[in-house]
Amino acid sequence: MTGSYTPLVTFLEFTDSRQLMLRRFAGQLARLSVAETDPAVRASADSIFWPLDNQGLIVGRLLGLNRREVARTARIFSTLEKARRTTSALIAAGDRLTMHLARSGTGFTWFLSLYGAPALVGVQRFETEEEARDSAALARRQVAAALVSASSRKLHVAGTGPLSIDARGAHRFSFSHSGDPRLENEVPASNQLDTGTRG
Repeated sequence: MTGSYTPLVTFLEFTDSRQLMLRRFAGQLARLSVAETDPAVRASADSIFWPLDNQGLIVGRLLGLNRREVARTARIFSTLEKARRTTSALIAAGDRLTMHLARSGTGFTWFLSLYGAPALVGVQRFETEEEARDSAALARRQVAAALVSASSRKLHVAGTGPLSIDARGAHRFSFSHSGDPRLENEVPASNQLDTGTRG
């Protein structure tokens, strides 16, 4: 079908831990871990153990059939080898991935876990639980059929600075696909992504 691709896990490798896109994602993980463990806002009763060592520079991204970002890995990796090994295990897990919903502001978001460890987190916020659940179910089907990129795409600080954004070298990037475009560090276009191989 025209415009349809095999789902793909690709990797972004940052060059500085202070790059804003990386810091925002780490902040999302921190907020989600609190939302999941706080009984006042928890939408899942399962006990989840969030990683505490997100000190790396590599983030995995699940791209769907239309090459739009669907989810990101729940861990920030220190090496590409660890990132590829972990994402390959998630693909092999298939329907053993468990879906979870959590409050996100006035809406809902989701994540998938494997044996109590968060694996993938959604990048979009939804108004209803049903929409979030449908998105999570679709992501679980897509990750089971995904290929894994053999390399990472480096996001250099050049032109943007690690703590500030230079509008001349930045791209508009919506972190949550919520219609709120923000200036962000460079994100590769779909035609720059690796085709990848399974495993």
